Amino acid sequence: MLIKVQEIVGAWSIRPTGVLHIGAHAAEESSDYLRQGWSPVIWIEANPMLIDRLKEIIPAEDRVICAALWDEDEVPLDLIVASNDESSSLLQPITHLIEHPSITFESQLALSTKRLDSILTEIPNFLNLDVQGAELHVLRGLGKLVESLDYIYTEINDKELYKDCAKLKDLDSFLESKGFSRICLRRNGRSGWGDAFYVRKEFHFRQSKRIAAKTFYLYVRNGIFSIYVGVSKFIFPN
Repeated sequence: MLIKVQEIVGAWSIRPTGVLHIGAHAAEESSDYLRQGWSPVIWIEANPMLIDRLKEIIPAEDRVICAALWDEDEVPLDLIVASNDESSSLLQPITHLIEHPSITFESQLALSTKRLDSILTEIPNFLNLDVQGAELHVLRGLGKLVESLDYIYTEINDKELYKDCAKLKDLDSFLESKGFSRICLRRNGRSGWGDAFYVRKEFHFRQSKRIAAKTFYLYVRNGIFSIYVGVSKFIFPN
């Protein structure tokens, strides 16, 4: 994650009810979630070869689901498996081959897709989305479950790293229509990808008011302190 969990908590004081993490890989973020007390976590991973290992390393209260998420059920798609596993995608790699030449794609797994709202009826309010270009397909597959979300952390693409992958402007437009604002963006140099953090607009508005009130309080407090110091120096000159 380019935007660290601790940074998110410190800057925006968010309150997740748990985490839905799509694109689990090896659950690298598990320790960060545990440190913040974000529990339980639902880990979803498309690659069936990673599931047994995932079950061994995650906390007992967490849940693992093997599913290739999309915006339609039962679509036959190949998972194009990367040499590092975490770059594997349901989309064909394009400029990824140029931007990251050390990562190769040498095998495929035939899968059948699922919409998220076909396999879950309830989800936590924090979504972490790491699906290598398939972000819009997964988000559309949430259906009405998107209304349960308050926070969305997602990988974004500026270049066509994968064929027909969602670009930042596409995610901004879709999530804006669902009531979210992007409040943080961090790019990984010029490699064509980065991470973005979106929050529900009501939360963003409340946080903005809270920050403004705190800033005003500090301004007034510091102003009063300055006046106090000035008067003290006048009454009690050295």
